[in-house]
Amino acid sequence: MSKMLIKINFFLLFFAGIALNAQVSSTCVAKYYFNDGTAEDGIGDNDGIVYGAIPTTDRFGNENHAFYFDGIDDWVDFGDKPEFQFGAGDFSFSFWIKLDFDSPRSSIFAKVLSDANLNFNQYSLWYDTRIFSLVGNVYSDDVNEEKRVLLSDNFTSANWIHIAIVHTNTSSSFYVNGIVEATSNALFSDPNFDIVGYPLVLGKRYVQDDFHFKGTIDDACIFRKALNDEEISELFKEKNPGAIGLEVELGDLIISTPSQGIVLRDELGQCWKITITKTGVLNSVLIECP
Repeated sequence: MSKMLIKINFFLLFFAGIALNAQVSSTCVAKYYFNDGTAEDGIGDNDGIVYGAIPTTDRFGNENHAFYFDGIDDWVDFGDKPEFQFGAGDFSFSFWIKLDFDSPRSSIFAKVLSDANLNFNQYSLWYDTRIFSLVGNVYSDDVNEEKRVLLSDNFTSANWIHIAIVHTNTSSSFYVNGIVEATSNALFSDPNFDIVGYPLVLGKRYVQDDFHFKGTIDDACIFRKALNDEEISELFKEKNPGAIGLEVELGDLIISTPSQGIVLRDELGQCWKITITKTGVLNSVLIECP
């Protein structure tokens, strides 16, 4: 038994090394894979509530691993959590989107202090059909024109697009597919991005209940830090976790990782499916060998 445990531990460390090399997700304060029709936080307790958006295929072809928004009334509410209140600190966002060809002007991702007419204080991503551009907004005070507006038209609406927004006190930058597209150094007299009392949402403008997004969103990750170019490149180049497959023979123990999970075959020829919960608990279940 000890021999098997040693070999399992070796493999898990090896497999975790692959995952961490491909993702910067370990530094997220919230991570949303949107698997199996849920908006569960993959690393914390900041689960979202889904209103109408339906599960669909992600950019790798995995079914039920992304959400489609109909542009009419679909949205996701992540609430007003402390993890989304950044104050005067650094923050970043990363996610994948795919616009429909007929997508209307829409709010894709936003936390906005607003009334029925104005958006005073916000961080957000929009698609603006008036200029056919993606627009990243970081507003400290819209009334007094203290804002950073970041534009990019370097994308094709039919394809998946990786978006990253990085904010510090001195600048905000907008990345599309791993490349910085825009940077603003506009000054804020009182930068405060707590925006208390207003939820972080996907798919619409919250207070006005308008500008609904039409398209697909996947793999949203929120950071309380400023991502650097290398980290954004790693997120853009992230591999399909369901497609990693290898078979390693260690003595008389064969280890395999098919698309449905980690499966270990022991010396008796029995197969065990290994899972790790988001709190780090290792579980094993005896299954029929694939």
